[in-house]
Amino acid sequence: VLNDIYYDYLYLWGHYRLIIDQRDRLHGKLGDVYLKILNVGNLGYGYYSIGQILEGIEYQEQALALAREVKDRQSEGASLGNLGTCYYSLGQTHRAIEVCEQALAICREIGDRRGEGGDLGNLGNRYAVLGQTRRAIGFHEQALAIAREIGDRRGEGSNLSNLGSCYHILGDFERALECYDLALG
Repeated sequence: VLNDIYYDYLYLWGHYRLIIDQRDRLHGKLGDVYLKILNVGNLGYGYYSIGQILEGIEYQEQALALAREVKDRQSEGASLGNLGTCYYSLGQTHRAIEVCEQALAICREIGDRRGEGGDLGNLGNRYAVLGQTRRAIGFHEQALAIAREIGDRRGEGSNLSNLGSCYHILGDFERALECYDLALG
């Protein structure tokens, strides 16, 4: 039941401490390794969401180790992507890029288009922070194409907004406004 309501309700509504409490109650009590991976990964993301990044990393690394143990490539990629987000929050942008590139490679290997789009968007954001705006645009354009291909409206809006920010940095205000308008549409 918790897995069914985790993202669409608890996470989106900001109930991070409730997520941590519920996931912590399950920690160490699950027999199924796939449920263990999901539980510790979501526990890690809960800690990340309340700003306890080091705890988030600890749980994401546990999820990553379990995923690798059972050769669950999708969970491995998700854990790497989440680790990248944590490292980025700690200001470790280059390390975040490194693990995000690993996650992207896995998503491409297994044909996870949604994950691929998310990783491309994250890479775009990381390169934008490093001041590599044109490189960031390339990643966001790839992510946007995937979001449109799979009908991911949230991803489409996010990437359009990120593209708008990149064009704004470059001083191309007309293109920036165009992206922002499309993101709002």
